[in-house]
Amino acid sequence: MTDSLANSMEAYLREEWHSREFRMRFIPTLGRTGVIMDRDYATEEQFKTLDYYKFLRQFNMGHSAIVTFPAGNSPIFLVLQRHLDVGPFDEEERVLLQDVRRKLISATMIMQGLAAQKVAGMSAAFEMANVGCIFFDRSGRVTSLNAKAQTYLGNDLQISNGQLRPCFPGDALRFRTEMNRMLSGPQEPLNDTGTVFLSRADKCPLIVRLQRLSGHMLDVFSSASVVALIDDPHRPYRPPLKVVRDMFGLTAVEAEIALRLAEGASPREIGEERSISYLTVRTHIRTIFQKTDTNRQSELTALLTRMRF
Repeated sequence: MTDSLANSMEAYLREEWHSREFRMRFIPTLGRTGVIMDRDYATEEQFKTLDYYKFLRQFNMGHSAIVTFPAGNSPIFLVLQRHLDVGPFDEEERVLLQDVRRKLISATMIMQGLAAQKVAGMSAAFEMANVGCIFFDRSGRVTSLNAKAQTYLGNDLQISNGQLRPCFPGDALRFRTEMNRMLSGPQEPLNDTGTVFLSRADKCPLIVRLQRLSGHMLDVFSSASVVALIDDPHRPYRPPLKVVRDMFGLTAVEAEIALRLAEGASPREIGEERSISYLTVRTHIRTIFQKTDTNRQSELTALLTRMRF
């Protein structure tokens, strides 16, 4: 809103006009036409006698026009409010407002495209880092998720009717509470994340960290307001083979053996998997230790599991 509406908007919310304003009943009509003015729903007599217009007159305001246009999963309403000494909007102005609406729709489509690219970029980056991510809109509904997050869905965690549904009721309640905190706070990014543990029937819980995305105007047009980052302590992180190979100057075979060692496989298990002798595996391991400046399997494991790409 413009600064000139600050006092009236404060009173509007304080007196709860947003929950009882008579113009609300004409929103369906506005959805069909895109532009609506006082003369479309109020007679001159109503303009003089309705409590809502009496409220407006306290702030030297009278006639208004409303323009609506789509943004994300919900519409935006642009309200133009005139002072009392200015007459009602006329048909010529309706034509102008329709033209404004067309331009707003075009601008919105551009902004939505930019916002979608932003979300897609984040999703791809988390995928590269082997992190599952799920994006939620302003009402807490799932809008997208990456391939890694898909692997966590099943009997323990599901998406149904756009809602993320943990299988245990207590977890579901904690998740909704934390999600509501993210969505209902001030319109700027929270400094802290909301952490929820989602139980599983036969494994340790998933760790879900909720983070609200930027509250700037761009996100009005975005399908994503909150992101959930999912970590599975039961599943060790495996850095990309190419990264391990290039970083330490390993051959492709050495890089694969190094990753299997970091996952807890023994030299004999690796030999059986690759159909090579135990002694050959040991030779590769000595070379891997030399190139990675490590001396034992535990040091190599610690080194590789700290690598996040």
